[in-house]
Order: sequence, then C-alpha cells, then structure tokens
Amino acid sequence: MSYIVEGAYGQDWQGSNWVFRHMSEHLLRVLQKTEGAEELAERLEEAVDIEIGYLDISDLLQSPKLSHLWSQAIEETIALLRSEGNADWREPDRFESFLTKVGELKSLAEIQQPTAA
Repeated sequence: MSYIVEGAYGQDWQGSNWVFRHMSEHLLRVLQKTEGAEELAERLEEAVDIEIGYLDISDLLQSPKLSHLWSQAIEETIALLRSEGNADWREPDRFESFLTKVGELKSLAEIQQPTAA
C-alpha cells in the first residue's frame, strides 16, 4: 500500500506506507518545533492519526514562507534520520533509498514558473 502527499502546483509524492510512517514521526517533531510551521504540523498530524493514505498540503505549500519551512524541515528530518542511522533496521541496505525518498518530499514545495503562452 502507498501513501500520497499532494504538494503545490499539482505536484505529488507517492511512497510506501512504511516510508511515510517512519519519516512522518520524525518530520512531525521537526515541524512542531519550527516557528511558523504550525499549519503544516497540524495537517501532517491529522493524516498520521487517521491513516487514510493521503495528505493534501497543496494550499499550504503555495505560500513561499511555508514552502521554505517545509524544505527546511525535510532537510532537518533527513539529518535526524541519518544521525540515528540504520543499525536497528531489519534491512539496513534500504536506508539510503529511504533517505532519497524522504528527500523527494522537498520537490512538493518548489515553486513552478508559469509557462509562457
């Protein structure tokens, strides 16, 4: 089963439930302590709590400020995950691909330039 996260301007991220669950517990802590990221934290917490396999933050990530906070939080989450390492992982060889997948969440915040008509 997979999880879908909707970002700004029609961008989305799709990952396995285990990737989302493991990443989200760390990302949620980061967002909760980040000043100005309360809406992002609330939306993520709600998605984690109700386990519907879908998180829509597209409206929030259209804000340059929240997009910046999201990108920073993803970077901080990756650093946190990397510091914890993969020693407790059942399949440690999947750790780097997991971090890569988490890093892809940053693309949800990238502001796309309008196309010329």
